[in-house]
Amino acid sequence: MKSLAKPVAGLVTLVVVLSAALALTAPPTAEAVAQVRAAKQKNADKGRKKKGKRKGKKAKRRKKSTVNNVKGKEPNRGGTLDLKSVDPQVAIKHLNLPKGFRIELFASEKDFPLHNPVSMTWDGRGRLWVSTMPTYPQYVPGVPPSDKLIVLEDTDGDGKADKHSVFADRLHLATGFELGDGGVYVAQQPNLVFLKDTDGDGRADFKRVILHGFGTEDSHHAISAFTWGPGGGLYIHEGTFHHSQVETPYGPVRLQYAGIFRYEPKTFLLEVFVSYPFANPWGHVFDRWGQNFVADASGGSNYFGTAFSGRIDYPHKHARMKEFTSTKVRPTCGCELVSSRHFPDEFQGDFLLNNCIGFQGVKHHRVIPEGSGFTTKELEPLVFSTDINFRPVDIQFGPDGALYLCDWFNPLIGHMQYSLRDERRDHFHGRIWRIRHTGKPLLKPVRAAGRSIATLLNQLTSYEDRTRYRARRELWQRDPEEVLSAVDAWVESLEGSDDEQAEHHRLEALWVTQGLHAPRPALLKRLLRSGNPHARAAATRVLCFQRRDFPAALELIRVQANDEFPRVRLEAVRACSWFPEPLAAEVALEVIKHDRDYYIDYTLKETMRQLEQYWKPAMTSGRPFAIGNPAGVRYLLANISPSELARLKPSRMVFEAMLSRTQVPMADRRRALVGMAKLKKTDMMTELLAAIEAVDRGQPGETDTVLFDLGHVLTGHAAAELGRVRKRLEILATGSQRPVSRQIGYVSLLTADGNSDAAWRLAARSSAGRKDLLDGLVLLPDPKLRASLHRRVSPLLEKPVGRSKAARNLRLAAFSAATVLPGHETDVFRTLAAFARSGDERHAAVQAISKIPKYRWDKAQAAPLITSLIAFAASIPPKQRTRADVRDALGLAGELTTLVPEKIGGPARDEINRLGVRRIMIRPVPHRMKYDRNVIAVQAGKPVEIVFDNADIMPHNLIITRPGQMIAVARAAERMATRPDAFVKHFVPQSDQIVAATRLLQARQSQRLVIEVPTQTGEYPYVCTFPNHWRTMNGVMHVVDNLKEFLANNPIAEPIPIESRPFVRNWSLGDLAGDLDSLDRGRSYVRGKSLFEAGACTRCHRMNEVGGNVGPDLGKLEAKVTRQQILQSIIEPSKEIKDKFRSFLVVTDDGRQHTGMILERTPKIVRLVSNPLGKAQHKPMEIPVESIELTKPLTVSLMPEKLLSTLSREEIFDLLAYIEARGRADHRLYRTADGKPDRSR
Repeated sequence: MKSLAKPVAGLVTLVVVLSAALALTAPPTAEAVAQVRAAKQKNADKGRKKKGKRKGKKAKRRKKSTVNNVKGKEPNRGGTLDLKSVDPQVAIKHLNLPKGFRIELFASEKDFPLHNPVSMTWDGRGRLWVSTMPTYPQYVPGVPPSDKLIVLEDTDGDGKADKHSVFADRLHLATGFELGDGGVYVAQQPNLVFLKDTDGDGRADFKRVILHGFGTEDSHHAISAFTWGPGGGLYIHEGTFHHSQVETPYGPVRLQYAGIFRYEPKTFLLEVFVSYPFANPWGHVFDRWGQNFVADASGGSNYFGTAFSGRIDYPHKHARMKEFTSTKVRPTCGCELVSSRHFPDEFQGDFLLNNCIGFQGVKHHRVIPEGSGFTTKELEPLVFSTDINFRPVDIQFGPDGALYLCDWFNPLIGHMQYSLRDERRDHFHGRIWRIRHTGKPLLKPVRAAGRSIATLLNQLTSYEDRTRYRARRELWQRDPEEVLSAVDAWVESLEGSDDEQAEHHRLEALWVTQGLHAPRPALLKRLLRSGNPHARAAATRVLCFQRRDFPAALELIRVQANDEFPRVRLEAVRACSWFPEPLAAEVALEVIKHDRDYYIDYTLKETMRQLEQYWKPAMTSGRPFAIGNPAGVRYLLANISPSELARLKPSRMVFEAMLSRTQVPMADRRRALVGMAKLKKTDMMTELLAAIEAVDRGQPGETDTVLFDLGHVLTGHAAAELGRVRKRLEILATGSQRPVSRQIGYVSLLTADGNSDAAWRLAARSSAGRKDLLDGLVLLPDPKLRASLHRRVSPLLEKPVGRSKAARNLRLAAFSAATVLPGHETDVFRTLAAFARSGDERHAAVQAISKIPKYRWDKAQAAPLITSLIAFAASIPPKQRTRADVRDALGLAGELTTLVPEKIGGPARDEINRLGVRRIMIRPVPHRMKYDRNVIAVQAGKPVEIVFDNADIMPHNLIITRPGQMIAVARAAERMATRPDAFVKHFVPQSDQIVAATRLLQARQSQRLVIEVPTQTGEYPYVCTFPNHWRTMNGVMHVVDNLKEFLANNPIAEPIPIESRPFVRNWSLGDLAGDLDSLDRGRSYVRGKSLFEAGACTRCHRMNEVGGNVGPDLGKLEAKVTRQQILQSIIEPSKEIKDKFRSFLVVTDDGRQHTGMILERTPKIVRLVSNPLGKAQHKPMEIPVESIELTKPLTVSLMPEKLLSTLSREEIFDLLAYIEARGRADHRLYRTADGKPDRSR
């Protein structure tokens, strides 16, 4: 026969293997023997001492199966080659099995060309087919590939192969194969090849390339692990690194970075069955009812396959999923489920898994049904070897009921661990082992080949999965009409029988018809409504595959989605992912009506992700969707981005989502309150309280953030409005479940009364009530009212009355509350400093002091407090100085050193650095989008603690990047603005250029970063990556070899204290729009101008030829712009953005992404500036129009939100008047009653 494989063209490496091959087929060399003897002599004494211990631990090693079981190390770990087990009789002595089992040699290289066997399967005649790969990892130029498909036979039934034939040779890396359709499907990357013997001589003489275009990047991860599914699909695995584009009659099928294909030979249909970030999936097995399990070799992960086998469009991958096995080893290679009466009853259904490095043997897991899926419990290994050359790579039960193992046998394995050129690779050995039970007889082999159709149908009633597997395979290659006629008669004969056995027979019949592509609607519908839940689940999977044959498939699946058995519901949700229409999403959401578990939740999320392209347009257009399933609609509303939520057609459920979701803009929450009140014919206050109560009762999560938002709306109401609902506020303060809700209640009562008398009496009923009130003071918008509480808080700073936990908690709450009382900060500092010095509640006092603005600290207290804090840290054993109280004490001491003379501060800083990790505090400059420190310096290679304390009203983060990478990281974060998960990921992009990052911090939140400073010196930028902040909010961290010397030569000034304006409220358009007419009288030009300049407006806007030119020139605003439009553009800057001032995402055909403002657009180029606030430093880039693949406007304005949150109503109107007047003092808004200009105000 002519060669069936040609050498693959491409990059090849000359590997000399002959000497290695000779060495491994001959007895060990003198040098190898000497190495072994030397090693033995070296360990002799140690071995004698441990001999007794080893005996005692032998049984433990069998039970504790996660440990390495081989005696020596892998050669790449410093081990030496031990080649004695090239003799199978030596190798078998290393194999250990549980009591009652024995292992036998079925075949080896001594008698057959069994060189590097990698895959095996049994045919219908009871012969074992084996793929051998001596060419691995690649062929040698000048030496033709010599991989083979060999067939082994045991003709006399003694349990040992005694005959072989070569079906095909000169193959190249046949990593996977499977019998079927009268021939063999073989992997020959980049092709799937079909081989057949047409003249009966036992050798392939026909070859056809069935599919072309599988990835060839890595032979290690080439298509492999072929297996038939119960419904006639051929499952083909592919590992990572590969990029496949396979041509089919239906169009190209693409897959990248690992997955599983499903191929139907009779229709030539190829689909991606699983697209998942595997490493190298190499094991796939189906249980009795068609549930599948997948083993990922390189990572050692094992998965319940139903959950992640829904459709996901290329190039997307399913999200990571939990493993179904309880323990893990790696790398694995091949798996099997126990289904053999030869094995003990308690083993039936168990999951067996090969592992070929470290632990070398077969893992044994008990499979345990759990909800819609499965879990496992690891048991004693079925077999393990102490020989490092034992490499089990495939596993399958044979016709006699025994378990067969394919042993690659090699001292070296893989080509990540060893060079392709490593001469020690073995290309001439391999074994097949047989494991049997000593207490149970072997089964009488059942042959499928040549049997009548009736006999084959009878074989489908067999207990053994593999017997039925081979019977189905045989039936699928028989005459379809004869098979279908016999199947129909068989099904008819089962009428009247409804027990589990009969239902399984019907399922087998259904699978046979599925494999022949001959749908049987009546049979399918009967099984969909079977009394056996496992049959219903299996039938649901078949319906998914035959969806094109059933016009009403989705209505059938709707019933399954409401099934009482969770695995049926799981199959229904999975099936919906394959239907490209909105109705599929509606059907999948039916499961929301029932209890859900991990796998249903996972699959539902992935299905809705795939179907988003269909359900989202339906929802946003206002078309009827999921009528009668409000829980399903709420599920979707909870999983779309806030910006998409805001674009939906208004409805009660949309408003509820706006009021309960995190990251919803305040303006949208207010709009939802107004809309809800209108729908329910109530008022905004009623709906606001109802929303707070609903969130308070809701599921735990990020509810505090939502409650804070709603609380700001509530406390922003006028006192009279709050007074009208006082009873409900008292209930909110005393009866809510969550502390934040109770705090909001007390703050609202304080605001309603304008004093603290009544609220304090209500809170005084319990220590918990007073603690809630104290914890809520930070939310109180009126600074004068907050200041008035000093007389009530101050006494609580003394020692608590009693020693109860409640009393202590009350005083700690007072510590924190005292720091937000305006006008008393210095007094509070002195009180807290006394606590810190005395050691009484030192840590709480230190934390509270850190919240007080530094410019309010009492300098006279600094030196003694430094001394006390350093003494405390020095008293702690060095190993315990990483505790939070020690770190915070040293951090505060470091901050205090800036308040004392250098002769005191310098030595103190040295001692602080000696005792612990140096701490650097960084805060935003309020309202300026700047860090208070734009330069810091750290010692290379030493740890440092950076505390980012968000003292601003806007959200910020802090990301440290590698030198020169700030802009790249910032742009990547800016592109996240278009994604719904941006807030969840805190606008921190996935990048290896990030050294460290905080999360996105809201007002008054802080986070510490303890980082190991890079050893490479240089300038490491840090930046806030919240959209558009990066352009001004950045700094540089100097990493230096000698910090003390650097600071001496480059002194870094301490931040200049800036008085922070107190928070007033998050103003909405509705709060102010009704009073805009008041701009026509009594406005202050002086205050308006001052606010315009103090608010950093001039950084972006020009007024009277002064300021920046990023935004519109406010001195030249068009006359038609109304004051309401001006106000809206400040409060909701992203609602309407002119293209001239909008940021754009530009993607070029080489995959690069750029963001920035478009300065100029011509037929040939687009000029883009990434940082319009720093055009001098960031020159515009010119992008050829012909290279642009996508231009997408970003939805976030360069102008930040919440700019008015620290202004009073009158201050806002003065600012608006100044803008409306275009900065002109002679404008009519500033004229006196007699019409003359008034510049005095």
